[in-house]
Amino acid sequence: MDAGLEVIKSRAKEDPQAKRLMTIPGVGFILTYLFLSEIRDINWGFIEAAGSAIRFNPELKYWADRIKAKKGAGVAICAVA
Repeated sequence: MDAGLEVIKSRAKEDPQAKRLMTIPGVGFILTYLFLSEIRDINWGFIEAAGSAIRFNPELKYWADRIKAKKGAGVAICAVA
């Protein structure tokens, strides 16, 4: 394996956010490194994605609507993210 790839792989294995990202099916160390270098704080990206997920996934919308009714829209978005 290329020395540059070894560096990326070792950094991804050491970073707590990278470890969590690599638990997603299909997300390996290279894609994880790309996400983290582009976004930095991955939480921001998950919050953005949650809005789309709620709009397009009926199960998530139902779940988010139940949380929203009890605790507010912000809590619902964070719960989905």
